[in-house]
Amino acid sequence: MTPTIQDLFKERKTFSAARLAQLSRRLRCSREFRAVPDLCVYATGSYSRHEASSHSDIDLFFMHPGTARTLRVPRLDEMRLFARVIDVGKKMSFPTFSNDGEYLRVLFLDDILHTMGSPEDDSQNYFTARMLLLLESAPVVNAPSLEDMVRKIVEAYFRDYPDHVTSFRPVFLINDILRFWKTLCLNYEHRRNRPADDQQRKLRQNVKNFKLKFSRLMTCFGTIVAICSKSPPIAQDDIVAITRRTPFERFMRATDAVADLRSVRASVAEDYAWFMQQTALKTDDLQGLFQGQQQRAEMFRRADVFGQRVYDVLRYFAARNNYERFLVV
Repeated sequence: MTPTIQDLFKERKTFSAARLAQLSRRLRCSREFRAVPDLCVYATGSYSRHEASSHSDIDLFFMHPGTARTLRVPRLDEMRLFARVIDVGKKMSFPTFSNDGEYLRVLFLDDILHTMGSPEDDSQNYFTARMLLLLESAPVVNAPSLEDMVRKIVEAYFRDYPDHVTSFRPVFLINDILRFWKTLCLNYEHRRNRPADDQQRKLRQNVKNFKLKFSRLMTCFGTIVAICSKSPPIAQDDIVAITRRTPFERFMRATDAVADLRSVRASVAEDYAWFMQQTALKTDDLQGLFQGQQQRAEMFRRADVFGQRVYDVLRYFAARNNYERFLVV
């Protein structure tokens, strides 16, 4: 990476960490959070990926290591807790929580583990919470609990490991990451089921599609690249180590010492730095990039080139370590 790109990533990482640290201090010491022992709060999105700018919103998940069937959080305590979160977010000038605070709710790890693969996995938002916990989470309150929950979820994906100690591949996990990517794509298409003559809505959807083709793609496939870059057997600690890095760091670490990928690796870094610069604009300015047909076409052309480069890297590792059929089965 050129010094300019290195400086950009360093600047965003410093900004993201500072804002998360400030948010953590304001929340973890409050009486509302002390009233819900063992609760873990983690950020996802641009802050957890160390890519946030002054215009980035904050995405938070709230997870308890117990189960809703045996551990009840009093409704009033939960309401006070989220009121505190909203208040702190406003004081720190974060944008309003998405979907009118729809996702401000406490989830329970045991329930998430129990429902893996079931219809409830999707309907209760457990699948998204689990995937984001593994793929792009950063602790805000109760970091030790976050680490413990990551390990327990990884362990669930390794249920067949004892029978394949010398050859294990985390195919279950890879399949879920691929399913998550397809879910993100389907969610985007669902949001487009609206009147076609709403120009403002079109611009918002263009921005969402643009982010899908860069940051969301890197979240999913940067992780799969990191997994496929390792020859079997893969142990639980290997996956835990991968989760401790951001998606972009996973991709760069996997390709760091591979001479055959030196050129495409550098291009991916440049592509992603360009994406981060575009999405650091104010909302109106960012949407303005998609108003003209020629400029919109160029934005998505660059996104498609980026996706192809990531795919080329994935194909390289899949062939080298014999993962090809597991990516399509």
